[in-house]
Amino acid sequence: MTHVTHVHLLGEVAVRVEGREVNLGPAKQRAVFSVLAMHANRVVSRDELIQGVWGAKVPATVESSIYTYVARLRRLLEPQRSARSPSEVLIQDGSGYQFRTSPQLIDVQLFDRHLQQARCHGSGGNLDDAVAELDAALSHWKGLAFAGLSGPFIEVERNRLDALKFTAMEERLWALIELGRHQEAIGELSTLALVHPLREKVRSLLMRAYHESGRRAEALAEFRDIRTRLVTELGIEPGVDLQNAHERILREDTSRRQAVTPSALPVTRNGRIVPAQLPRDISALRGREEELQRLRRLATHPEAADKTPVFAIDGPPGVGKSVFAIRFAHQISTDFADGQLYLDMRGFSENSAPLTATDAKEILLGGLGISVPAGMDTDPQQQAGFYRSALAGRRLLIVLDNVRFVEQVRPLLPGGSSCLVLVTSRNRLSGLAVRDGASLITLDGLCEWDAVAVMEEVIVRGGGTPPSYERLGAIARMCGYVPVALCAAAEKIATSGPDPVEEMIVQDGLLELLDLGSDPLTSIRSALLSSYRTLSPQAARMLLALGRADTPDFDLSAAAKLACTNSPETWRGLNLLNRSSLVQQGTDGRFRMNALVRAYARALNAKDMQGFDSSVC
Repeated sequence: MTHVTHVHLLGEVAVRVEGREVNLGPAKQRAVFSVLAMHANRVVSRDELIQGVWGAKVPATVESSIYTYVARLRRLLEPQRSARSPSEVLIQDGSGYQFRTSPQLIDVQLFDRHLQQARCHGSGGNLDDAVAELDAALSHWKGLAFAGLSGPFIEVERNRLDALKFTAMEERLWALIELGRHQEAIGELSTLALVHPLREKVRSLLMRAYHESGRRAEALAEFRDIRTRLVTELGIEPGVDLQNAHERILREDTSRRQAVTPSALPVTRNGRIVPAQLPRDISALRGREEELQRLRRLATHPEAADKTPVFAIDGPPGVGKSVFAIRFAHQISTDFADGQLYLDMRGFSENSAPLTATDAKEILLGGLGISVPAGMDTDPQQQAGFYRSALAGRRLLIVLDNVRFVEQVRPLLPGGSSCLVLVTSRNRLSGLAVRDGASLITLDGLCEWDAVAVMEEVIVRGGGTPPSYERLGAIARMCGYVPVALCAAAEKIATSGPDPVEEMIVQDGLLELLDLGSDPLTSIRSALLSSYRTLSPQAARMLLALGRADTPDFDLSAAAKLACTNSPETWRGLNLLNRSSLVQQGTDGRFRMNALVRAYARALNAKDMQGFDSSVC
């Protein structure tokens, strides 16, 4: 069998088959291949291909063109395959096509993997290894992504990848400065500043490198140059980071970094405390790009310019809501000059009651160095007014994690539009959308491509060797593509191989697989228990009954039969579970229970439904 040995997209699109470069043909054919390669191991429908390659300018012969391009690509990628043999690389699946290959053979995936590894090293303080990984990431670039091609998908992905590349370059140069390699950084930053004269991050890094090299005059000259350009060309002043860099130089602040302790909070020019409370970003997070892009669009262009943008992220336990919110918060944190506030609202904590809005206000204000006046804590109206006044005019990012009720959040929303609020909850907080204009974002399992990438990364990090894509994909399906289950399975594979993992899951041992010791933060069983305890008796009975189903998805009739209830009662029970993210309703009206919730329901079933006889229904 012939194998694709390399796919190159970061430059001119090219493929090597068994070490030999293959000419992929005309531009439209290469564009079709590029779309399939960017979605490798996932089915791309014909409609997606048409929209991605041709956009609004669809020729009448588009269907036959796709058929022709795919047939040619199959011959190029599998020259030894007989005409009657099915393709093993470019597969027709329903109304679409799937390009099958290992992610390790695609340069875009290799670039992303090295970038994530660099961030892992950087967050752990290992900057030498971070620079090495960033060098490896950038080495995959041979020019403009998808060079010579056009089309809606190509343009969007080219811009996204180019932005990622530039960010990687900036992260590398920052690390060089941190390591004291100033001259090396100055040479590269000077070139970048010439090509991108309005890029404030580049100028800020160059100013710092000059300053720490004793070249103060050149550092100040850089600021004067970019300020003049920004004012003249765009009519704006430099951003806060650039202005702060300028002020540090003027103050002759030669210290490379300040030691940060809980009592040593940063202070702005006007004496206000600038909190930086975001938890550590989990750099290994994979996937969620579609949700992150949607969140970025909504945050950049809020529907109501006069209101605080509020985003409520919901989903079942283990799906990665907090990780997702924290990742996004880190990505946009520099847009909030007055800092970031983070608070665990304890909505589903096993050993403590949910945090009240009154207590939460005091904690959030404390993060800003503001105390609630004596006596005001007993008057909710006065306290609410004081809270809104304290936040007025501040550019703050507020993350409210682990919320149970809308009532925990609503009193914490600022009165103006200068802040942004991120909320995470296992419950769908529809009230925030209806009354407060919040945007609701529901997270589910990862796609198979990202799920396998997560598992491969965890296995490699644990010193193991990943099995084939197909085998990891099968295990990922057993785990319901839920991130916490994927990571636990991969951790086990790294030490014991895939066989015991598959056997454990098949024998209803998914919860045992997820037993990661006494760490409450990784105890999925505790998380599921806390969700179960918040259910009404009707919803709890429905959950247990559904755990007895032979399949993870069911319609209203099947659920009614399992629970021995009539249709209205069944609908109410399913709706309660849906609002709690313990089942999900699809657009086809059917309901689905993810692998973790189903495993938990089955485990509870034996104890809580002993003596239950479905024949009595």
